[in-house]
Amino acid sequence: MVCVCGAIGAVNGGAVRTSRLALSANTGTTLITATSGTVSGSSTLTVTAEVLVSIAITPDTPTIANGTTQQFVAMGTYTDGTTQNLTLQVTWKSSSSSVAAIVPGGASRGLATASSVGTTNISAVTTIPGGTTITGTTVLTVSDATLDSISVSPTPVTIANGTKQRFTATGQYSDGHTQDLTSQVTWTSSSPGVATVSNAAGSEGEATSVTPGSTSISAALSGKTGTASLTVTNASLTSIEVLPDGRTAAVGEKVQYTATGHFTSGPNQDLTSQVAWSSTDVTVAIISNGSPKGEASALASGATTIRATFNATVGHTTLTVNP
Repeated sequence: MVCVCGAIGAVNGGAVRTSRLALSANTGTTLITATSGTVSGSSTLTVTAEVLVSIAITPDTPTIANGTTQQFVAMGTYTDGTTQNLTLQVTWKSSSSSVAAIVPGGASRGLATASSVGTTNISAVTTIPGGTTITGTTVLTVSDATLDSISVSPTPVTIANGTKQRFTATGQYSDGHTQDLTSQVTWTSSSPGVATVSNAAGSEGEATSVTPGSTSISAALSGKTGTASLTVTNASLTSIEVLPDGRTAAVGEKVQYTATGHFTSGPNQDLTSQVAWSSTDVTVAIISNGSPKGEASALASGATTIRATFNATVGHTTLTVNP
């Protein structure tokens, strides 16, 4: 469907001419006709879908130590300005697999493993309709630096019983560079009766509270250990704040929501990854419970309520979608 909407009026020789703007709603071809009295003219309008125009790889130009790994992410940008995570859709390549090999496809695609000192070009490649190849590239440097220390963050941190906390491990190396080691260290809790911590792929460093108390969360690699302090309280959740509040978005736009828990005592907590997200009108917008969690996609004009639910507590806000 295409609508022709009045835009600008202009005076020319005593006559008023009105220009027209065609707004597309679907892909396809239509005939646009302009008529004034007995005179008319027409032209064919072809509406195409948004097309991928570029790929950006993150992190950009990282340095890692030999024997470690680096997970890359590919973000695609489209003709309408929107972006999308294409990490699991592109084909990954390394120009020098002897320096670092990268998983080209499958669930672990984009994961590079360093095997010798040097540099290699990391590329993310895909082919769009019409046969055009779109490529994103960055440079990975592998150093012979040794691990000096590991820091674990956040610390100290307090959470309510029944909730979770994600920790990250950062390595400091002899050549001055730092590296995210969250997925490579071994995680332990000094008091698993208070909180356990995961070493499972995809949830490394995620601590789950068990009972009120205190524990130390440790990350160990190559003889180095970093620790963080975790306190679990018996505070109860009183409300959930969903932000941004009262957002207006255009069709096709994405909105990232966050959920903050307010408790009877202690600090507020980020519950974005722990709540169950929902939209009351999925014809207007849907919201992700996968990755990235809490990302809403505007589909059609209207209004919907975005809800974040944790146990029996619900937080909500309104999302209005305009053409």
